[in-house]
Amino acid sequence: MATDAMATPSSRPAAGVRTVAVGSADAAADLQAVLDAQVADAAARGVTMRIAVTDLDGAVAGVGISQSSGDGGRVAAASTIKVALAAYVLDGVDRGSWTLQTPVTVPADDVVGGSGTLGGQAAGRRYPLEQLLRLMITVSDNTAANALIDLVGGFDPVNAWLVEHGFDADELHLGRKMILPHAADAENWISADQAVRLLAAIHDHTLVSVESSERLIDLMRDQTVRTKLGAVIPHDLLADKTGENTGVSHDIGYLLVPGRTVAIAVLTGYDGAGADAANSTVQRAGAAVLALLQGLPEASAQPSTSPSPTTAPAPAASTTPSGPAVAETAAASPQRDALSGGDLAVLVALTGGAAGLAVAGLVLRARARRRRAAAERGHTPVVVQRLGAATGAENPTETGTVPWPADEGRKPR
Repeated sequence: MATDAMATPSSRPAAGVRTVAVGSADAAADLQAVLDAQVADAAARGVTMRIAVTDLDGAVAGVGISQSSGDGGRVAAASTIKVALAAYVLDGVDRGSWTLQTPVTVPADDVVGGSGTLGGQAAGRRYPLEQLLRLMITVSDNTAANALIDLVGGFDPVNAWLVEHGFDADELHLGRKMILPHAADAENWISADQAVRLLAAIHDHTLVSVESSERLIDLMRDQTVRTKLGAVIPHDLLADKTGENTGVSHDIGYLLVPGRTVAIAVLTGYDGAGADAANSTVQRAGAAVLALLQGLPEASAQPSTSPSPTTAPAPAASTTPSGPAVAETAAASPQRDALSGGDLAVLVALTGGAAGLAVAGLVLRARARRRRAAAERGHTPVVVQRLGAATGAENPTETGTVPWPADEGRKPR
């Protein structure tokens, strides 16, 4: 059974994802079936799931597909709301309201625990805006988020800006600071559809400049919390922001698959099932969506403007001790353009019983269509090479371990 934070319905109908045509009825139907299977599988495990996926590159016959599943409506956003706050901060940089080097003083009242690395050391200290922005996204630092809320003038300017850009005021809403006490009716809200719409607007540069869009996506690529999508999606193929609080566990972001960029939002609520069960349903959903997407034709429209790799990285040993599976990528050979029996067994186990069998069948059908499309274009596509079992316990807390100014540098375009 879901908690109140997850089950609270919006007073308005759930807003749809971007208005797009469906480039392939088969692809749309297959994606919908995968999403529905994940929602049903989560429910069987005592977890309420809402999931939305939007293709951002027109990857199917040059036209995008958008599908969602779950009962719609808003949920408590937890730290996923930090993506909307980061976008507003960067829009202020674009408009000249402040710069990336603007010093921001952290009041003692904004210093909180939970996720992050600043902690009590931050009280009264000044940090460059860019440093707080990075900490807020990459290690989900709550103190940094609170200081940035003060910088921008509180909640109202952010919410007015979101409404100005066409977002649903009930389903994408900044209503409180992180961790600090707040009124019962003050909450941060998000919905799966509004989340992918936010991600699409960032990707398409309709919220912030090209430079700021790439900066934010780069920060999401440097995400250190790997308990959800990051446990099963290779690091080079993911840019995301996790969020969790009592009764909810979410992940939203981009799957940076070669040839396409996809926005995904997986929002879950749980009660007796527990956080580990919720995290594992997010992982299963991400793995199933990635497997299906790898079987679809590559984009025939304009290439992605987000930082997506152009070639698949060589397989590397996983060092992330979380999640039931780890996806590896490699260039496909003509003999390796479909899931093997072992891959199917892992996918069935990952997604659960009959749901896994259904998803595996859809993936095989998508891979067959991909082979045909690739043959027509005269090249061999890149696919997920295999899904292999991983060991280790999950860490369900959003606690970063990389202090400023650690920076791996810009990822290759």
